[in-house]
Amino acid sequence: MKRLRKKLNDTFNSINMKLAIVFMLMLLATIEVIGAYFTRQLEQTSIENFQSSIQIQTVVSNQLANQLASNSKNANDRLNQIVNDYNNDAISEIIVVDNKDTIRAVSNLNDKSKIGQRINNTDVKQVISTGHQINKVIDDHGNYMIQILPLTSGNGSNNVGAIYVKASMQDVFNNLRQISLTFLIASLIAALLGAFLALVISRAITQLSKKCRSRPCILPMVIILPR
Repeated sequence: MKRLRKKLNDTFNSINMKLAIVFMLMLLATIEVIGAYFTRQLEQTSIENFQSSIQIQTVVSNQLANQLASNSKNANDRLNQIVNDYNNDAISEIIVVDNKDTIRAVSNLNDKSKIGQRINNTDVKQVISTGHQINKVIDDHGNYMIQILPLTSGNGSNNVGAIYVKASMQDVFNNLRQISLTFLIASLIAALLGAFLALVISRAITQLSKKCRSRPCILPMVIILPR
């Protein structure tokens, strides 16, 4: 046991092992800095791409705005038809609200009873009053992106309501986690390979140094002749 302990102490106290450990730590630190930047940029790009993918098309938003501005008897039926015909697998919920904060159309059949009721969402009310779009990610039993767009008629100065869009981002975050895990595994493999390479190189250097101490080393000489 004492021999094994002494051998381990000698191994970890050797210059070869110290160089290998230092090189591995430097490599890990460099990879982690690059990985953090890469992951952050990838997350931001993924969120922006997802945000663009659930953006309601201008043609559809114009149709909804025209129906809200018309105040016809069958406006609600037409609004619900437009919402139900809109096809985007990423979107889980769509709600159309007029400028009086009244729900006029919903995409979920189970929420049909909400039509005609006033909405209590403060973000929707803010979009209706300010006319500025809101995008945010929430954690509602899962990761979701909320996108609320103002609906305007005429030349765009008359705000007739807003459209509320909710979409699940679970697949996006699952892909980000998988990429991060893959990058972590690759970093550990690279660090181990770097440590092994540093160990081999440091051993070669120390062996050469021992040879130079035991006998004279013949080094190449460069003679500079005067011109």
